[in-house]
Amino acid sequence: MSDPDAPDDGMTVVRDAWSDRPPSAAIVAVIAASSGCDSTDLPALFESIDPDALNSLLLTDGDVHVTFAHAGTEVDVWSDGTITVEPR
Repeated sequence: MSDPDAPDDGMTVVRDAWSDRPPSAAIVAVIAASSGCDSTDLPALFESIDPDALNSLLLTDGDVHVTFAHAGTEVDVWSDGTITVEPR
């Protein structure tokens, strides 16, 4: 799931096509995997960002990049499906 060529600084890089789940669900899954926990152990995403607005932004026909903090991580996500998660 993570990029084997990524630097060994705790960063996780994943590419998701949003084909079988909305972007917000994919992002939570990546945060959980990078943190070594189950997604149900994380705070609700809406405590950091509006998941519906996030999905709408990322599913538009444009080049979108969003950065936010959640569950002790910094998340960068692009509309092409790239998700990076770094410990804060």
